[in-house]
Amino acid sequence: VAATASARPTSAGGSTLRDAALLALCAACLLAARAATPLAAGVFATGLVVLARTGRADRGGLLLAIVGATAVAGMALPFVAERIGRVALLFGRDADFSGRTLVWEFSIGFLRATPWLGFGYGTFWNGGAGIVFWRWSGFPVPHAHNGWLQLALDAGVVATVLLAAAVAGTARRAASLHRAGRPRGAAWVWGFLGLCLAMNLTESFLFVPNDPLTVVLVWTAVAVGLAARGDGGAAPRGASGG
Repeated sequence: VAATASARPTSAGGSTLRDAALLALCAACLLAARAATPLAAGVFATGLVVLARTGRADRGGLLLAIVGATAVAGMALPFVAERIGRVALLFGRDADFSGRTLVWEFSIGFLRATPWLGFGYGTFWNGGAGIVFWRWSGFPVPHAHNGWLQLALDAGVVATVLLAAAVAGTARRAASLHRAGRPRGAAWVWGFLGLCLAMNLTESFLFVPNDPLTVVLVWTAVAVGLAARGDGGAAPRGASGG
């Protein structure tokens, strides 16, 4: 995604071959690891980058809507998974998201007790609630298998709303860059936000201190903020290129 977003137009042929080789290698590694979620998220993110790189200024609004819909889907999925699972059965698919619906149902039940501030960072699955779940289900899990739900368990609705606002602000600034005729600079932002939000539909990487995905999310938010203010010199290359 990064290579696709930052390729220079002066070396289009070489960069195309390089990007294709890199994408093929990444896809092969993910297929070998049987990592369905990262592969799907990578395809989704690459599609956003390609859409952004077309250079049309009016694409910013469409990309903003897609990213926003992905974020909303991530927040809503644990609450509607049971209904989706019933539909999935009609197509012969896994109805419980590989056991995730059990985790989500359990997490939501506890979250209702302390919704605003959660249970404290990293304490839910390592504390009494996690022990109860493991003994009850026989399914030991280290997190909620949904980034938004895990953040709510860690720090409540307050932290979830704050992070959602930060993601929304980053996406809005990316749309501004796109409208200003800098689609290649915005492409990194769209691609990474798509990757991050799609990954957190069924995994919990949304806010994990010192985790690469979280670190790059913060970096992207700061970089696009500087670039949108016209301070392109202070912004990292990937997000400020025009």
